[in-house]
Amino acid sequence: MLSHDIPKMPKVREWRSVSGRRAAPCPCGRGGRGGPGRRRRGIPGGNRGVFRGPKGRVLRVRGRRLLSGAINPAERESGGSPKGVAVALLVGRHVNRIDKKGRVSVPKPFRAALSRGRPGDDPFSGLYAFPSFKYPALEACDEAFMTRLAEGLEDLDVFSDDQDDLAAVILENARELPMDPEGRIVLTDDLRDYANIRNEVLFVGRGARMMMWEPAAYEAQRGGAFERAKSRGMTLKLPKRPGASAGEDGDG
Repeated sequence: MLSHDIPKMPKVREWRSVSGRRAAPCPCGRGGRGGPGRRRRGIPGGNRGVFRGPKGRVLRVRGRRLLSGAINPAERESGGSPKGVAVALLVGRHVNRIDKKGRVSVPKPFRAALSRGRPGDDPFSGLYAFPSFKYPALEACDEAFMTRLAEGLEDLDVFSDDQDDLAAVILENARELPMDPEGRIVLTDDLRDYANIRNEVLFVGRGARMMMWEPAAYEAQRGGAFERAKSRGMTLKLPKRPGASAGEDGDG
């Protein structure tokens, strides 16, 4: 049979459902089975690539053809922050008791702040904690902030004393503290001994990170922080918002 004798076959596009299961090839590229509410992973001719996700958020699936005919790359239009963007705002003070198994609950507002804005397949699941080199307390943060600390160390001169000392204090002494479904973590013995933590933990918000104190030790230094700030006449200059004119951000 010559090549020109081969009959033309209809163009076949293979498609997958949203769950990733392979379905039979469909010449029209839609996967045809099921009603109009079925989520399809073909390349339909309309805007069927747009569907409602959890809580009514609009999602777009890879390879969807819009009415204009252009095929957009994979994108998420749900309004969530991209992975790795720090969105946590940890504020306030919370005291929680340590149970007989050495577990302590991360304050619920802190868990909510750390989880807010993270992709659904990347939930907040624990903390990194290390001894503070300024106070008899522990520093703690999520993986995103810990990564920023590690990247900051790379900005220092390689093998310099500053880099070696900070890496020893932060990275070598850091402990990964997984969180169970009830929001509890277990502080290791070396961390508890450093901060002299026995029966209770005082969680103190520090923006994108937190500190863990023995309550009495925190109260002993708290007044000193107020006095130092007052004696220095400390002020805080807010970063200007993009597009804001002079005076709109309270900077006169």
